[in-house]
Amino acid sequence: QALSALVERHESLRTRFVDHDGQPVQVIDPPALVPLPLLGVPTLPEDARVAWLRQWVAHAVAQPFDLAAGPLLRAALLGLAPEAHVLVLVVHHIVSDGWSQGVLLHELSLLYRGFVQHNPVELPPLPVQYADYAAWQRQWLQGAVLEQQLAYWRHQLTDVPPLDLPTDYPRPPLLSAAGAAVRVAVPAALTAALHQLSQQAGVTLFMTLLAAWQTLLARYSGQTDIAVGTPIAGRVRPELDGLIGFFVNTLVLRTDLAGNPSFAALLERVRAVCLDAYAHQDLPFELLVEQVQPARDTSRTPLFQVMFVLQNTPRTMMDLPDLTIEPLAVEGHTAKFDLSLVLSETPGGLVGAIEYRTALFDAGTMARLGQQYGRLLEGIVADPAQCIARLPLLSDAEWQQLIVGWNATETAYGEDECLHELVAAQAARTPDAIAVRFGDTTLRYHELNARANQLAHELREQGVGSHTRGDTYVALLLPRSPDFVIAALAVLKAGGAYLPLDPDTPPSRLQGMLDDAQPTVLLTHRALLPQDGQVPQIITLDTAWPQQPTSAPPCRVTADHVAYAIYTSGSTGTPKAVLVPHRGVVNLVRWHQQTYALTESDRGSLVAGLAFDAAVWELWPYLACGASVHIPSEDVRATPAALVAWLAAESITVSFLPTPLAEAVAAESWPSTVALRALLTGGDLLHVLTGSTLPCPLINHYGPTENSVVTTCAVVDTRDTTLPQIGRPIANTQVYLLDTQMEPVPIGVAGELYIGGLQLARGYLNRPDLTAERFVPDPFSPSPGARLYRTGDLARYRPDGALVFVGRSDQQVKVRGYRIELGEIEAVLRQHATVREALVLLRADAPGDPRIVAYVVEHRPAAQEH
Repeated sequence: QALSALVERHESLRTRFVDHDGQPVQVIDPPALVPLPLLGVPTLPEDARVAWLRQWVAHAVAQPFDLAAGPLLRAALLGLAPEAHVLVLVVHHIVSDGWSQGVLLHELSLLYRGFVQHNPVELPPLPVQYADYAAWQRQWLQGAVLEQQLAYWRHQLTDVPPLDLPTDYPRPPLLSAAGAAVRVAVPAALTAALHQLSQQAGVTLFMTLLAAWQTLLARYSGQTDIAVGTPIAGRVRPELDGLIGFFVNTLVLRTDLAGNPSFAALLERVRAVCLDAYAHQDLPFELLVEQVQPARDTSRTPLFQVMFVLQNTPRTMMDLPDLTIEPLAVEGHTAKFDLSLVLSETPGGLVGAIEYRTALFDAGTMARLGQQYGRLLEGIVADPAQCIARLPLLSDAEWQQLIVGWNATETAYGEDECLHELVAAQAARTPDAIAVRFGDTTLRYHELNARANQLAHELREQGVGSHTRGDTYVALLLPRSPDFVIAALAVLKAGGAYLPLDPDTPPSRLQGMLDDAQPTVLLTHRALLPQDGQVPQIITLDTAWPQQPTSAPPCRVTADHVAYAIYTSGSTGTPKAVLVPHRGVVNLVRWHQQTYALTESDRGSLVAGLAFDAAVWELWPYLACGASVHIPSEDVRATPAALVAWLAAESITVSFLPTPLAEAVAAESWPSTVALRALLTGGDLLHVLTGSTLPCPLINHYGPTENSVVTTCAVVDTRDTTLPQIGRPIANTQVYLLDTQMEPVPIGVAGELYIGGLQLARGYLNRPDLTAERFVPDPFSPSPGARLYRTGDLARYRPDGALVFVGRSDQQVKVRGYRIELGEIEAVLRQHATVREALVLLRADAPGDPRIVAYVVEHRPAAQEH
């Protein structure tokens, strides 16, 4: 009776929507009794019965309404026992909102009390019905009023960017409504402090909580233009307060957080945004989307993807005669937006939940987000004058885990060892073992050691290793052959540092490197001699081998001396040489040998380009433990199928392949029996490799040249459909993900990757300014003079501590492992009259690749500039 009287009183609860010439039209049905079926509940233990109830209610809520047929209110009574029942009311949102729930419960209580006590209640007549309001709004919101509202929102929401939060799973191409929620609670004392702060700042609690939420979103996304949706009651006239209907509207609150303001200053910005939005709240959100016409993306909601709600609708407690009432909590399984933070104020503080799309996030990430929101609120109350980028997000335990726990990589290796000493010691142990194999050529350890000693004596006579002017450099312009291995070892034995150069490098670029490095000697073959420009002293190894002693020359090199220098691309258009000491390479060698259990019976491969630092890694771990290094021909390197056959025929046990080549090889058919027990890769972003036929584990590695080749590694799970991780730091290496203030970012948040530890390069040759810019003091190390290298790479932590590569903070790209600054390509473009000429030169002046050429075509300067 009470339900039927309520439906009779409110036209909205007996409204249907029918199609009339393609337009929805409201139809108000006459009053009628509301069906209230009494349903039995299975006899179950208490916990199982509650679970059954929640499942039944969730199913009832999920059942769709027929808007044309109606009714848009469903009711049921579940009988638990003769004196215990559950009343379930499901009302479509098109005829009700949060405020309406309070009205419904209040009037239902009054009507029920009157019927039970046989004293029917006469509720005061409603001044208007929802249909009256709808007609009034349609009539009022037109002409100048409509245009004024539209003008504000068009200006406010022009080019509003999507919020690009880090997600646990790849964003699906179509929105999914599947969702879940995690609880959020703010203690009463902190809530009271937030109230006090709000009063002092002249803002509402809503504005303070919104500013904190936007700060958290900015810290997670790295963006400073943050748009958040929020509902507003929309009951702008007092006669609407007692109506049941859909009055709520959605406002888009877009705040500029640029410039790292203090939280107090941000509050002023948020206050201005909110007040302006409230003054223009009458434009329905659906009409706003239609008029603003944002770029549509089927994977995101338009204009905003995150919601913030502070529930302030009147709370109605049902006080019914002879009944004890308590709500039945039912978990929702849908999400309208990527994230929604919903809070309500209670005597015990703020309580609520973060609702999220389960296609994007997992529960652990959302629980951390809620905890960090609370930590942020504590920091805001403690110091509202603090800049928002420095407000605390992490607990002490989280900070300890990120900075210390996941960087506990200390391992005892011989820190004073030098690279050539390791190889010489191995040659003494296994002189007759094969060291290098190339086609029909086999070089045994005693031969490798003796020939390297002869060349080292010759280099000493040419001034290499004198150290009168610091480190001395020897350029290696050699093909992939045993001569390269001998030459590199000889340079180290002579006390110098070797500088590998790619024979395919264009003459102008090659000469620029030689002019910059000023090597004491150039080791090469006659066919590769530079044709133009100044060159240092030259030794052609394919004409006459130096007739020098086969014993090792005296050498005063220490672990702090440079072992090799390798040129990488430069953002200014000029390549730069990275200087790597023995200490860092030896740490890499020892870690590699231990991690991959290398023995004298192993067979490695030298596949990467010799001017690519991966070649360092392919050589020395194997030669330092008595394994053999096998070198494929250029034809074999160029063909994945041929490379697979070669790896099998040579019985290679551990091989490194640059990422694009590893991906190609993973897709090939492999022989039924191979010796390969580990395939290593790195140098570029590894894509998903589900369905791979690799006969062995694939291990992904990450590391810039500035940290001795390898920094992190991880075994690739080929069953995983997400991007492969880059893993954890290797021995004696530390990795930190930091924000722009060099503060650690939370788990799941993208931060710039900084590297510390034994493997750091000394810096850049002849570039003290760039060295100081990229190698910065380590704020987390107790060791005086400790440094960190700023990689410019963006990564995020998974909950287990593994790193996932996200992208770059600049315009650097990787092609087949080569690091290329687009600034260098731009320099080529600026030097030449037409894009066509620049593209021709680009193919020569940088590692040719269609992706780079496509980039240049897309970003070419305007025609009138040429």
